[in-house]
Amino acid sequence: MSAKNFLLTSVFRVLTPEEISELTSSSNGDNRTSLTDIINQRLEGVSHDFSDPERMAKILPFKNKNQEEEEEVVEKTVCGPMASELITRFFERKKIKNTALNEDGELVETSSFIFNEKERFAYSQSKLKQVEVLSLYKKNAAVDVDQMRAMKDDFHQSAQSGVLINKKHY
Repeated sequence: MSAKNFLLTSVFRVLTPEEISELTSSSNGDNRTSLTDIINQRLEGVSHDFSDPERMAKILPFKNKNQEEEEEVVEKTVCGPMASELITRFFERKKIKNTALNEDGELVETSSFIFNEKERFAYSQSKLKQVEVLSLYKKNAAVDVDQMRAMKDDFHQSAQSGVLINKKHY
């Protein structure tokens, strides 16, 4: 249940009733102004500067007890050269917004990358389709030959099937 609450509070920023009551009891509400007072003052010609950062609402960070402990436990880890190379490559790629690379490792525009991949996909798909058609052809050809051999012995079936040439049955 605590993992579920942690997910709700940290990811979706949902407040529990206990947190709401704690925040409302800790707030003194000195800067509150009635809406009717603001409207009356505006009618009288008094203007309010709502863009003043001192008067704006402030976002309070939410920290659980578990988060504070986890931040203190973080230690520097040592890894091998291959792992460190992968980590540095990851952070380099994270900095680059367009991560499409060609065969030489140079950056490629996203649109041209998509077109190239579409062409590669079409080529691969045509090759797979050719293999599938050939396998089906081999399978059907073997069935026809086996059927003809089986029907050769049975005169009743061989009279009903065969090749019709110039309206003559062979």
